[in-house]
Amino acid sequence: MEATMTHSDMVGLALKCGEGKYWRITGYDPRRGFYLESFLNPTVVKCISERAIGRTFHLKNEMKFQHSSSLRPVLYETIWRAFDADGEPHYKMSLTSKDEKAAVMRAVNQGIDSHLEACYAPHLGDSYKPGKRTAGNEVLCTTLECKVSRRSLPTLIRRLSEQTYGEDDEAEGLADSILATLGIDDSGHWVGREALGLE
Repeated sequence: MEATMTHSDMVGLALKCGEGKYWRITGYDPRRGFYLESFLNPTVVKCISERAIGRTFHLKNEMKFQHSSSLRPVLYETIWRAFDADGEPHYKMSLTSKDEKAAVMRAVNQGIDSHLEACYAPHLGDSYKPGKRTAGNEVLCTTLECKVSRRSLPTLIRRLSEQTYGEDDEAEGLADSILATLGIDDSGHWVGREALGLE
């Protein structure tokens, strides 16, 4: 299991066992291990020990993506390290740009993608809700209030960075901005917010 990956991070991930056999982790019990369900038939379930991951069952994804500016790899583990250093239970952002809001909702509404990942897990506290900014009784603008869990954040950033250029020119910029606020530079390294001039 990844050094910075918790048991709750594992829930929702896809595992491969054998040729073309995929399972989704649906839960964890410290006494029994991980609960799985088959992608082909969700009624087929099983329980495996923690030791089976990395031996018989393997994570499907490489758990990384390309930085949209430098094309250098950004590891999910790097994002989790930066997230943990911040000490907050969720990554929060309030978006006012119409294009940025649309880009996030496109990423969220994909559901489970070809990586067999999702970035909307209500049981982890993920939420994307409309809001507004006001001055007295006057509404200045509408917003999208985003609260993203540790598990979902790398998937959201990856999806933003992979959106087709021209479909929404602000998607990649938003992905880069999120990485920067976490203290991750365009080489995919966690250097801290101060090193990027954000403190």
